[in-house]
Amino acid sequence: AEGQNVLVSRHHDTVNVLLLPLGAASLMQHLMAGETIADAAEQVMGQNPQVDLSQTLQIALQAATPLFSRNGEKP
Repeated sequence: AEGQNVLVSRHHDTVNVLLLPLGAASLMQHLMAGETIADAAEQVMGQNPQVDLSQTLQIALQAATPLFSRNGEKP
């Protein structure tokens, strides 16, 4: 049995758990390490060309969105 990767995020009192598609955890690790999106994507696609990069980037961006309020300040 293989393990699965999930993203756990919290915005105020709401906790969200999202099952990640192939490559998403790796992409997020590269981004958190300070790599550019282009470099991170290249690394992930090099490891597994079957990664749905569009879906993976969408999840990463949605996960980061609650970090900032509408006026650009942290909540």
